[in-house]
Amino acid sequence: PGARDAYVEATPPAKVAAAPEPEFKGTRGALPPVGTLASLDFPKVEHAKLKNGIELVYAYRNAVPITQASISFDAGVAADVPGKLGTQTLTLDMLDEGTLTRDSIAIAEAKERLGANITSGSGADRTVVGLFTPSANLAASTELLADIVRHPKFDPAEVARVKNQQLSRISAELTSPQGLATRVYPKLIYGAAYPYAKSFGSGDAKAVAALTRDDLIAFQQAWIRPDKAKIFVVSDRPLAEVKAAFDARFGDW
Repeated sequence: PGARDAYVEATPPAKVAAAPEPEFKGTRGALPPVGTLASLDFPKVEHAKLKNGIELVYAYRNAVPITQASISFDAGVAADVPGKLGTQTLTLDMLDEGTLTRDSIAIAEAKERLGANITSGSGADRTVVGLFTPSANLAASTELLADIVRHPKFDPAEVARVKNQQLSRISAELTSPQGLATRVYPKLIYGAAYPYAKSFGSGDAKAVAALTRDDLIAFQQAWIRPDKAKIFVVSDRPLAEVKAAFDARFGDW
């Protein structure tokens, strides 16, 4: 053992070969020259009115055969019902959950068949129902849009289901820093008495739980109406065709 220990001490440690330097093949060429920046190409904005006086704001774009439309109502978060915050959110969520002639499944099937998307949302001052559709299906898609906007059924069973979803969102907001902030900062910024302070996340849980079908109908009839509406459209179809499609579905509203 003594001789072996002496041998180990006398034997220098083996040298570990250094990793080879990576090879860099080729060199980066010169940067391409910066081209001339084109000026922004804003489309011409045209105005028209439907038979009932609703203003139509139109811009022609033909890069893709798509029509995008927004029906904008003068009814933002500031229009939410005092003491019943969350009424607006539930009303908008219910629009595509059934009409007088279509249930929610039929609406979903119609959207898929047409390749259309219908959405709703709101800001501080406006409520918007939007449409995205292939222009070839413009007439059928505006018919579906009009049914959703003008004839929501607010079926009690669907109201109960969607209300539970909204209450779940409120519960999630109460456990999230961002969710808590959205519920607190409007009052801090605007003051509790100012209309914009109604931006209270997804609403007041107790108020939402107590909402009825009649509450939603009252909000829809007060705010989602033709005298508060303006329609914005971008399409590859001419203004005359777009106006005719919307006149057929909204001109008698």
